[in-house]
Amino acid sequence: MAGLAGFGDATAIRRLGGRGRRRETPGFGLGEVAALVTPVVWLAVDHAAQRIVGAEADVGGRRARSALRKLFAGRPKP
Repeated sequence: MAGLAGFGDATAIRRLGGRGRRRETPGFGLGEVAALVTPVVWLAVDHAAQRIVGAEADVGGRRARSALRKLFAGRPKP
């Protein structure tokens, strides 16, 4: 506030107000945003892939057991 002490009330209010300011871009760009978002997206994709593979493995295991039961169902036991 000491920097504004030399100005009148109207000038100080104008300088502290939002009017007249240049539009400033943020201090980061697309590269920085990508670096921050990539690990989160990677974890989400990895988790989704694990769930899909796990579900498919369950279905495949059930199908294999069913096929083996059908294959060995008609044979007599020794």
